[in-house]
Amino acid sequence: MTLETPLWLQAGSGDSTIDYSAREERQALDALVVAAGVFGNGDLAVTQRGAGANDSVDIAAGFAAIAGGTTATQGKYLVRNTASVNLAISAAPGSGSRTDLVYAQVRDKLVDGGTHYDWVLDKVTGTVGGGTPATPTTAIPLATILRNAGDSSVTTARITDARPWATAPGTQICTRTTRPATPRMGTTIFEKDTALGYQWTGTRWRGLQTITYTGSPVTVTGITTTETGILYLPIADPGCQSILWIDCTIQVTKDDLAGYFHLYIRDSTGLVANDLTGPGIGFGESLPLPSGVDPAYSPMHGYKAPFTGATNVQLSVKRSPGSTGIGAVSASDANNKCKVLVIPV
Repeated sequence: MTLETPLWLQAGSGDSTIDYSAREERQALDALVVAAGVFGNGDLAVTQRGAGANDSVDIAAGFAAIAGGTTATQGKYLVRNTASVNLAISAAPGSGSRTDLVYAQVRDKLVDGGTHYDWVLDKVTGTVGGGTPATPTTAIPLATILRNAGDSSVTTARITDARPWATAPGTQICTRTTRPATPRMGTTIFEKDTALGYQWTGTRWRGLQTITYTGSPVTVTGITTTETGILYLPIADPGCQSILWIDCTIQVTKDDLAGYFHLYIRDSTGLVANDLTGPGIGFGESLPLPSGVDPAYSPMHGYKAPFTGATNVQLSVKRSPGSTGIGAVSASDANNKCKVLVIPV
């Protein structure tokens, strides 16, 4: 074990000077900034050239923290740009398309063995059909530039922001695809692309909010013994293990008051059993809608066991075996509705 000298000790008169290396000074930034990136909304933002679009982009002023990638204890560097910088981008390819990467990089001769002590704003020119180039060592990405054959300039539509956010201990800003690789237990994140928050339990990410979906059925007529879909509600990947709780209210108009009809809740597997259940109604199937009532009214509940990834909720209706009559569902009926809660577990 090596106990390094505490930072910022001041030697008294007559005592030996206390010296610190740049690496030791950078440890302070390492402790205060857990994720490298820009500090402000506009810091080092890449935009279309302000003086008129051409084969270049403008990079805004601002601060960033850049993590050293050459040695394990290199620490983070604080960099600042005080004015807009124009960066030339290679001409579009003759055919096909490619993606270029704009980045900010620290060059530290003592560590990387190069010839500079500075930092630069630069680009990696991609290859046609080759995807996004890798970010160089001791650098952060700022933007990707799509260059299609025939493009004579870089416009806003071709620029995609790729800047990570520098974050202090606590909530970290990221995207669904850039979550921290080695989070500590209790680490919280906010995904700027999904506007959702999560916390690391020590083994997995757990959502911090319930997501609500609502939908109404389409108009369907001529419902008999063939199960007929009346609503399809896609559920986006919630980003963590979750359950679904489903509340539905559906009215089925019948031309024969002696008829019985059933409602079903299904998920992306298309199965009623095992995955979706309703209290007292069994596996997402409603009790028969009563005869002698026109229109028949049925509240219904469903539950989907813990799942990950995208799914969907489907409602369908069919006439009960041995029953009679033709049913219909109206999209304009205000009583017909479905609410789905995506609850993290």
